[in-house]
Amino acid sequence: MSNRFSSVSIVLALGLVFGMLWATPANADNLYASIRGTVTDPTGAVVLGVQVKLTNVETGIVKQITTDSTGGFQFVDLQPGK
Repeated sequence: MSNRFSSVSIVLALGLVFGMLWATPANADNLYASIRGTVTDPTGAVVLGVQVKLTNVETGIVKQITTDSTGGFQFVDLQPGK
């Protein structure tokens, strides 16, 4: 019984070692953000062709985008900030 136990232990230990060697490293969290939305008028109808401006008040970086045919907009790959 002890011989069988040691064989199983060796196999498990080797599996653990090889698993650690071939494991893929975990990726870091996404360091960017995105903001998306839809522009509507007071009646709830979507408004297309509207200029939407996003300003980071800490860095002064300004991004502008125009709403699409569904009134939607999306800013991607934004640095974290206010």
